[in-house]
Amino acid sequence: MNNQTPDDQKPLTQPVIATPPVSVPPVPPESVPAYSSVVIPDPVKKLPIWFYILFVVVAVTFFFITFILAKTIIDKQKQSNAIPISTLSPTAQPAKVVTPTRVPTPIDQYLNELEITNNSDDIASIESDLEKTNISKLKGDLDKFDAEVNP
Repeated sequence: MNNQTPDDQKPLTQPVIATPPVSVPPVPPESVPAYSSVVIPDPVKKLPIWFYILFVVVAVTFFFITFILAKTIIDKQKQSNAIPISTLSPTAQPAKVVTPTRVPTPIDQYLNELEITNNSDDIASIESDLEKTNISKLKGDLDKFDAEVNP
């Protein structure tokens, strides 16, 4: 058995005692020379008159150019959006109502014959499809079209 008392036991780590920080002695200010590189404005002194004149000229020029630009943009929008007042009325009717007419599509027997082909990939059926195709009619139609377009 261990007959040790709590007083006989030593702590595992020793406490660290903080020492007060060492203070640095204050540095005495150097003597300020007679001339200084820092300009300190006189609080009583006002801005020169030329500054106020320049500010007014720049402000007037800015507002004048802005006014001209805004007026130009508004005028262009008015010109491009000119809508007659009569069309703005919800009850206004157009002067003449045009109804669309159907134009019948011409049936071309030759083109209908060209659409009929054999779906087989056999060489004989492909040759028969090619032999049935006669493009001499198309060449004649193309010559007629060229004559109409380029007189």
